Amino acid sequence: MRNTAPTSRRLALISAVIALFATGLTARQPPTPGREQRGGQYRVGVDLVRLTVTARDEAGNIVHDLRPEEFRVLEDGVEQEIAHFGHHESPISVVVLFDKSGSMADEKLMHAKDAVVNFTRALHARDEVLVIAFSDGVDQLGQFGLDAKTIERETKRIRIESGTRLYDAVIEGASAVAKPDRKEKRAILLLTDGEDTASRGTLDDAVEAIRKAEVPVYAIGIELEGALPAPWGRGNSLWNRLGASRALDALKRLTDGTGGWTYPIVAAKRCKEVCLLVADELRNQYLLGYYPTHETRDGRWRTIMVRTTRPGVTLATRAGYYAAGFSPSGAAERTPAR
Repeated sequence: MRNTAPTSRRLALISAVIALFATGLTARQPPTPGREQRGGQYRVGVDLVRLTVTARDEAGNIVHDLRPEEFRVLEDGVEQEIAHFGHHESPISVVVLFDKSGSMADEKLMHAKDAVVNFTRALHARDEVLVIAFSDGVDQLGQFGLDAKTIERETKRIRIESGTRLYDAVIEGASAVAKPDRKEKRAILLLTDGEDTASRGTLDDAVEAIRKAEVPVYAIGIELEGALPAPWGRGNSLWNRLGASRALDALKRLTDGTGGWTYPIVAAKRCKEVCLLVADELRNQYLLGYYPTHETRDGRWRTIMVRTTRPGVTLATRAGYYAAGFSPSGAAERTPAR
């Protein structure tokens, strides 16, 4: 009779190796889409909410040394646990919206072009910029990148045209900067000297596009006193001042609640200076991330407040975000990429 023990042992050994191999394969499988892993557990349908936060002291200077434990994040009044923290090392994607309407002629155009070129040079190697010029059309000048010479060449080619499709440009810029392949920090920089005159979209449409893109918007209003023409020789009349006020109010609506700001300047030559202020702020923003405790996929607006425990420091960030929606298939439908 043959001894079957060695054969049995070999079969047992082979079975153990197969089981171990299968276990190894299972362990290396990626998480199921729509699930985030945290602390060894999966949280189904929860997306990481990212916030860019600017910190300033009472004198208006940027504060560089806040620690993670000095931040508090509240969503709809409920405190959230900060799961991600970054600062200087986070790369940036910026869309620059450049007004090339008829009123931007001469010195305004020259100073605005110079400001965009110097803004690009002030960013870091891993950052990227896309310039979108608008008048009666909306034109992307190339693709996202940070080749200062290419951006300078494309910017110098900008020529004055009639019309001002400001809101359409904002909508297109918001869509471009919200793409999933953009950098962690994102922003829109807008340079304009007047009101929208030709957009298909409305101001409300533009504000909604910015909300969905979840980015800070910085608007520079260049010599808004000349926002409206004076066909009857009124010069800087009440009519013109009212036009400037409407233009400024529209810019504030585009920037309020985003973490950015509107900065009207009375001399076009200050455009470069203000653009460099924006570049400095973007480089020194904090990047916070949290997994919302409210996990319902209802697509509703959630308000956000960020506070600090350090006295005398003021924080600026966006006012909220739209939660992921829910599709009939059961998959989360995300509005913007975060």
